[in-house]
Amino acid sequence: MNKLYFFVLIQFFSLSLLAQSPLTKDYTCVVQQEKRYLGGIGIKLGDPMSLSMKAYFLKRFGFELTAGLGMSGNFSTYMVQTLENDPQFEGFVYSTHDIDASYAAQARLMMHFPIPGGIPGLDAYLLAGYQMRYVELDYHYIFRPDPFTREAGRADYTTIDQGPELGLGIEYAFSGLPLAAFAEISALHKSNGIEQKIAPMGGIGFRFNIPAPELDKKPGYHKQMKARPKKRKR
Repeated sequence: MNKLYFFVLIQFFSLSLLAQSPLTKDYTCVVQQEKRYLGGIGIKLGDPMSLSMKAYFLKRFGFELTAGLGMSGNFSTYMVQTLENDPQFEGFVYSTHDIDASYAAQARLMMHFPIPGGIPGLDAYLLAGYQMRYVELDYHYIFRPDPFTREAGRADYTTIDQGPELGLGIEYAFSGLPLAAFAEISALHKSNGIEQKIAPMGGIGFRFNIPAPELDKKPGYHKQMKARPKKRKR
C-alpha cells in the first residue's frame, strides 16, 4: 500500500509540473477569478456523503477536508472476504452482516486547470489525498465444530479502511454569488490490513465561499489617517 501511495503522489506532482507550462502556469481557478475567497464550506452528496471545507491558495490550488458517512461498498464482497479471512473467525461460515455505522474522512490536495473551449466560470481539477473509513457491523455466522454440529451466532466487528485516493473533478463559480458547485470521480486504494481493493467513488455538491477581508475600510482611508494633524501636548 505504501508503494502505491507514493506512486500516486509522484504522478500527481508530475502532472503539476506539466501544468506549469507557459500556457497555464499563471492560471487562477474560477472561484478566485470571481472574487478573492479564503475558502468555502458546503456539502457533498455521493460517497462519502459529507461536509466539505476547502481552502484556496497560490491562485490555482486548494486543500479540502471532509467528514461524513461512507455510503457504498458496505455490502460488497470486499467486506465478506474481510470477515472470512480474519483469523479470529477461522472455522466460521459467513451468513450475512448488518452495518451499524460507517464514517469517512478525507484530506485532499487539488490543482485547478482551465478547460480548453470550456464554459465561462468552469474549470477542472486533479486531486490526490488520503481517506479513512470506520465501519461497525454485526457479523452473523454459522459455526461447524464437526460435520454433525451446526451452531448459529453473531459478533460485533469493527474495521478501519484507509488508503490513498486519486481523482478528477470540475468546479463552477456562480457569477456575482459566493457559491461554487462541483462534481468529481475518484479511486481509493482501500485496505484494512486483511483485504484491499480499488474502490471507485464520487459525488456532487456545493460550497458557500468566504470572502477574504478587505485591507482598506474605504478608498484613501490610510492617506486620510496620515494627513490628520498631530495633537499638541499642553
